[in-house]
Amino acid sequence: MAQRTRRIVVGMDDSEVSVAALRWAIRQARLTRAIVEVFHAFEVPMPVPYSPLVRVPAAEIATDAQAELDQAIAAQLDPDEKVRVRSSVMRGRPVDVLVDAARGADLLVLGSSGAPGIMGVLAGSTDYAVIHRAPCPLVLVPHREGPRNDPSAKGPSRPASARPVTPGRDTTRSAAPRLSPRGP
Repeated sequence: MAQRTRRIVVGMDDSEVSVAALRWAIRQARLTRAIVEVFHAFEVPMPVPYSPLVRVPAAEIATDAQAELDQAIAAQLDPDEKVRVRSSVMRGRPVDVLVDAARGADLLVLGSSGAPGIMGVLAGSTDYAVIHRAPCPLVLVPHREGPRNDPSAKGPSRPASARPVTPGRDTTRSAAPRLSPRGP
């Protein structure tokens, strides 16, 4: 029986948090022998009558984005890297592209664009939408790098934001107890 190829899907834009997510996914792929599939989504702005906005053809946007994406990926790979990485640039809403790309994947990895400090527990709008629609386990990787964000780390030293998230299920140990469905 042929063994199924594991897939890790990564959403990337031009932010540092998405680069951190890519680094995390590559390290995870080394551990699990998975393929990393990197996706970048773009939308063509709607022209507004009488505005100075210059319309750029979607094909040109896609070509430029693919070149930048490939360059960003190459910068994260070791010269003798054995992890296979594929990249795709797709036209569409980032949430829709990522959810579609993650169907059948083993893991979806995004950079957490939440604010620093206590506000850092909040995800960005794309993160938030994907969390609620993800068809597979999801990892939100914070921007800060270090041993705490290493996927090979074990135990509670890994931050909660670098643990897989299952939509609709709270697996944290510190979760408040559920209220009984019975009345008073």
